[in-house]
Amino acid sequence: MNYTEWLQVNFSSLSQASSTETYGYIKQAKSDTKLLRSFVGIAMLLALILPSNMILSSMGFVPFESLIYWFTFIIVALISTELSKKAEDKIIKTKLKKIIPAKYT
Repeated sequence: MNYTEWLQVNFSSLSQASSTETYGYIKQAKSDTKLLRSFVGIAMLLALILPSNMILSSMGFVPFESLIYWFTFIIVALISTELSKKAEDKIIKTKLKKIIPAKYT
């Protein structure tokens, strides 16, 4: 996600700001939310993979030996990765919304 463009669109006061300044805000938001973003990514992965693993095992597919199991595992992993990215974007945007007004008030 291009946070610089997002900042300039949502915060008119940053339209004249230098790219170094906006990059500093983005870097601060990412560092402040690193632990939360890691937790959300792991939780999202586990929340999708564990139930799908249990469902496939209960249907009689042997974990990591069946082609259907591997196909489902890859699809679920891709979905959880995409959902994690969306959650991370939301977390960073929320943090940026808190940082920017604090700097300009």
